[in-house]
Amino acid sequence: DEFEVVSLINSHPEFCYIAEAEEDINNDGKKEKVLAGFALGSVHMQGKRRCIGYIDWVVVEPRFQCLGIGTSLVKAVVKTMKSEFQIQRLVADTPAENQPAINFFLTRIGLNEKVTLSG
Repeated sequence: DEFEVVSLINSHPEFCYIAEAEEDINNDGKKEKVLAGFALGSVHMQGKRRCIGYIDWVVVEPRFQCLGIGTSLVKAVVKTMKSEFQIQRLVADTPAENQPAINFFLTRIGLNEKVTLSG
């Protein structure tokens, strides 16, 4: 939701990456920047020494999907998490029925385990 996104940007701005594209949105020959997508993450401590990175949000506008934008955004978030916090584990949370997102995290991002919890 909007509150969660704003809260994450405010609390972890170093894990917020935005992709822009240029489009002629008014059909007047002038290109303007538009939001193509964004990724947000957070880092949490587990115990005294273990840092866990979370991919909280990945959103890519449908017309920009399958162009590598989501992959680049998430990899940038993860790179920052590793360099600034030396994360030992990366977690992405998505609904069990969202198979495209699950496939994205397993194949494009390299997560190697799928855990499904029913609520």
